[in-house]
Amino acid sequence: MRLYQHWLKTAPLGKGGKPYSIATIAKKTTIFKSFLHYLYRKKYINEPIHEAFISAKVGKKDRPNRDITKAEVIQLLDYYKSQPIIHGLLAVLVTTGARIEEICTVKISDLTLEKNERTGESHYWMEVTGKGNKRRTLLIHDNVFEAIVRFRKRRRLETILNLTDHAPVFTTPKGIAYRPKNLSMFINKHINKADIPFVQANNQLKEQDAAGLLDEKDKNKIRSLTPHTLRHGFAIISAENDSDVYRIMQTLGHENLETTMIYLENKQSKKHNVGHAWKNNDVLLYI
Repeated sequence: MRLYQHWLKTAPLGKGGKPYSIATIAKKTTIFKSFLHYLYRKKYINEPIHEAFISAKVGKKDRPNRDITKAEVIQLLDYYKSQPIIHGLLAVLVTTGARIEEICTVKISDLTLEKNERTGESHYWMEVTGKGNKRRTLLIHDNVFEAIVRFRKRRRLETILNLTDHAPVFTTPKGIAYRPKNLSMFINKHINKADIPFVQANNQLKEQDAAGLLDEKDKNKIRSLTPHTLRHGFAIISAENDSDVYRIMQTLGHENLETTMIYLENKQSKKHNVGHAWKNNDVLLYI
């Protein structure tokens, strides 16, 4: 087991023929450890081999930088405004915090329009199935629903809500549901080829890193711009709008606050930086 873990750290199986990231190694370690523990509990094996694994802890520096600002989200949405397929997908992901796997399985029957009898307002809702087969309901704003309609019109699909229609909401050109990996790659490609400042700057940093021109301390400036980044963006923008962290956790479908706080870590550290207390300090008048 120890030899396997050592090999896993050095094998060139990651992106670009490089070794796996610490986060990837930690996930693989957890999977193998859990499986071997299961075999031991069920008495398929006689020795607790899972105890031989060395813990692979993921520190802050090991996690990919997935921060994205409201201004950057607006740039991305605006760039793809005239392309209803990618625009519709981006709009749903960044305004709901949904996972790729969740929007791949959402059906027409999962979309509803409900009226609040107290306020008289009507809202669209989308029910998704998250990890552990847990269901939760996400608010779909009116203009986001219109983006979904434009997506479906471009695909030449029905746009009327119907509780008996169990066809997928988001489909490939062939009218079948996306596979999560394929949809993730599709969105990832479009995000990273957008001709907007923050994307192009990030691409240049990646090129510098590949050429060995980037200092180790500057590597954390490279961001992982993927569909999952939009989920982080949802959490960050929600926090900026003074949403309660517990409510953000519930909407994202997280099991605990610690996971949600990882999404907000950089934003919160800047918000609560003690330097803000100097705003009206007399010392600043002499600088």
